[in-house]
Amino acid sequence: MTLTDTISLVNVIKTTDADGYDTTTETLTTVKCDSGNGVTRSEFYEAMKAGIKLTAVFEMWACDYGGQSLIEHNGTRYKVERAYPLTDGGIQLNCSEVVR
Repeated sequence: MTLTDTISLVNVIKTTDADGYDTTTETLTTVKCDSGNGVTRSEFYEAMKAGIKLTAVFEMWACDYGGQSLIEHNGTRYKVERAYPLTDGGIQLNCSEVVR
């Protein structure tokens, strides 16, 4: 794991305002990552069977990841479909692109 790139972890906080309306606030936390690993063929096709189109894989230190379900990389937002622990203290995030 070389950690030569960065991603932003999206923390979504849902609250209710004074008038009773639900509001959502997002904060971004930038962390180092390795974005050079692509989705493997077997992972891609297994995900497709479940109706998920994996488009990116990111590796980072597990201690930096707080279970966020959304991340941003180079202006593109991704949904974390699977977080897989690695043996070296890292974590691999298999992601699909979020269409806005």
